[in-house]
Amino acid sequence: MTGTKGIKLLKIDGVAPTVETIRGGAYPYTGNLYAVTTNKTADNPHVQELIAWFLSPQGQRLIEDAGYVSLGGK
Repeated sequence: MTGTKGIKLLKIDGVAPTVETIRGGAYPYTGNLYAVTTNKTADNPHVQELIAWFLSPQGQRLIEDAGYVSLGGK
């Protein structure tokens, strides 16, 4: 949730949407992103590799670079 030209980030009840307030749950309007698999794909090693990559430092950096808040600090 980065400030992009033309998009204004708003405080809600005095709480600004920062990485800390989003991660800590203080900012009230956030959403989670889920990766969903089916029973047919759950045991697929490629699916497990993709999930591991998303959770890796490189995957978390990509999430941050895309303007979202990652799971943890850098």
